[in-house]
Amino acid sequence: MRWRLTSVSLAWHDLDGEIVVRNTVTGSTHLVDESAGEVFRLLAATKDGMTLQDLAAQVAAAGLPEHECYACAKAALQEFQRLGLAETDSIDRSRPD
Repeated sequence: MRWRLTSVSLAWHDLDGEIVVRNTVTGSTHLVDESAGEVFRLLAATKDGMTLQDLAAQVAAAGLPEHECYACAKAALQEFQRLGLAETDSIDRSRPD
């Protein structure tokens, strides 16, 4: 299952590691903490999406243990999905991995 940012118009800015994301359609604004911000930046940098495992490995490259990165990336994706910021390419959108 590959994750990507939603196709709605998102405007975002990096503020010292944290990300401020605005959905320009709904007007909703969200503050994303530093660890989830790395997941958001990775998703923003790809058009093809990324798997949870790929995201965790990329976050781990920044120096955190990969098992911690997996849990962090999974939690970030669940929150992004809940907020309408990310989606999967799978029909079953109820599972974050």
